[in-house]
Amino acid sequence: MQAWSAALWLLLACSCTDARAARESEQLDRYPLGDIVEICHTPQRNDRGLPEGLQLLAPVLSRGVCVSLDVVRPDGARDSPRWGVWTYEYVRTEQKQGPDGILRTHFSDIASSSLGLEAQGEYARNVFAGEWRFWYSSGKPRAVGSFNEGKLSGEWKFWLPDGSPDPQRSGIYSGGVRSTSGPR
Repeated sequence: MQAWSAALWLLLACSCTDARAARESEQLDRYPLGDIVEICHTPQRNDRGLPEGLQLLAPVLSRGVCVSLDVVRPDGARDSPRWGVWTYEYVRTEQKQGPDGILRTHFSDIASSSLGLEAQGEYARNVFAGEWRFWYSSGKPRAVGSFNEGKLSGEWKFWLPDGSPDPQRSGIYSGGVRSTSGPR
């Protein structure tokens, strides 16, 4: 039974890796001047700038395309905004204390440490655009809806960790503000 379980896990891991590779190849076709980038995120930083209800619940690694701009900043670097489909995945991490005494979160590569999807959707020049989907670490849906110019827009559906609808957050949004409780 254990050999069968290991074979199933390997098959699922390979299919996730194949799907990730296919998605990234498609994105590079859409943005041929871009590069696939992997970014570490922790809940303490909330560096995605999302509202309450969509903030990180656990550490994640994100992957997608960044396209370097021709403009060089005063420090010599170039901005590289996110474009196209980006995927955020829950990952295994380790907490290690550095020589300076500060506790740091260490990430492994996404292929070997992924625990499942956290979010997936489109960016347009570093701004959330179009439909996005969010999941709990259990794999249950957390939220689905669209962004317009980086703000929640149109119908958004939210769920609680047990899978039941979240009526406090679900509804129709405009400019990031909930205007009604949704369709009746």
